[in-house]
Amino acid sequence: MSIYNKLIKKINNIHSYNKLYNLPIDLFYKEVKNGITPQKILSSKVKILLLTSTCNGFGDVVFSYKLKGYLEEWYGDMVKVKIATNNTNAFKSIGEKESNLISLKTRAKDPQCRRFNTMTSTSSLEDFDLYLVAPITADFEPDFKEIHTLIKNSNRFNTFFLSEYNMPINKDILFNVGVGKGRCGLFLIDTPNSPSKISKLNYPYSVIYIAENDDYLENCYEGFLSLLTSKYQLNRLDVVCPSWMLKIIQHDIDYVVDKIDNHYSKISYIKDGKKELLLEDDEGEGELVFRFDIFPLKLDQMNSLYYYSLPMMLLTGDQSFTDGLSIRKKDSTIFYQGLPWKQNFYTSMAKIIPNKFFKSYKTSCGNSKALKYKPNLTNFAKKNDFRIKAKSLMDAVIMSVGYRNPDYINFKRVVVKSKNLSSVKKELL
Repeated sequence: MSIYNKLIKKINNIHSYNKLYNLPIDLFYKEVKNGITPQKILSSKVKILLLTSTCNGFGDVVFSYKLKGYLEEWYGDMVKVKIATNNTNAFKSIGEKESNLISLKTRAKDPQCRRFNTMTSTSSLEDFDLYLVAPITADFEPDFKEIHTLIKNSNRFNTFFLSEYNMPINKDILFNVGVGKGRCGLFLIDTPNSPSKISKLNYPYSVIYIAENDDYLENCYEGFLSLLTSKYQLNRLDVVCPSWMLKIIQHDIDYVVDKIDNHYSKISYIKDGKKELLLEDDEGEGELVFRFDIFPLKLDQMNSLYYYSLPMMLLTGDQSFTDGLSIRKKDSTIFYQGLPWKQNFYTSMAKIIPNKFFKSYKTSCGNSKALKYKPNLTNFAKKNDFRIKAKSLMDAVIMSVGYRNPDYINFKRVVVKSKNLSSVKKELL
């Protein structure tokens, strides 16, 4: 039976107009599970536009950049992928070609965290086969009308949403990204093969890469430092930190000293090429050096940073955590800054890794009780890889928009124009 005839047969059993939009994905997903591949179905290139509205961070940029890489790796010459975004400069900074970017403009003074129906573009957005909102952030709900306001060619047959990690499950989000039941995995990457080292880092080091807007900030990084300095008692231990942490550490130095193991009697920092002393006594032999001269880094340099770090790191952000996990899954103990809006993510990881310290933001950054903790991150990564869990569904999506059979195209045209089930059945059955 032809694909179109299978589709028509299913219409007889449909009792809701909105469910008509689910038919192509459901049908092609079964075809994929029966061994049919996009290569067997598609007769021409599928043009894909990723829609990325960045929202106060770099994670959305990396999310979209990775997704573009997955699509190109999976489908090769069968697809042409571009990104429409309110922050083209951020994409260019991590290596995306300007020719693959379309700028979206808004009248707002702050272009961050804007809905697509407030944006415009001087470039045509209408001649694409597939629109993927990547990601829809926790600030917004999926809204097909919002996308249609920007792109008249957009409809529920060719427009799909991918969530941030572990947003609440939503029936209008096709790809609920994250870990746990009903989720399609994390955006993992391959481990780089002996990347170039960061030349400034000549001593053993760990990484603290966290966000500033956290009411529990001091307890978070101080707890991690207590754990780190108890675990590694070296002649010199460097800790790579965001530059904004300098003022925090200077202000809290007495509390920091109380947390750090007595082995480290000398505490210094390096910023703008200069090494400055914070505190020194005669109790221990080691030196702890905060490195405020390393960040910011490009994406490949961040991966190098994780690659050569000591196994114990403190990270935050979906993609930073994922990259650290990808690169060091065999030997690392990664702790996570549990910010309130990411509670679903880190508490889900607590159950699945499992990691009892991820059950609460009060312990997710690590503390001295985690000294002997060693998670099985290899198994966790293997079972939660988007490239494995979501590939069949993406195959179905690509096939649903790229199948060029005239009767199938007419089916979609009729559904979109009819607006109700009885009209669709009257015209097609």
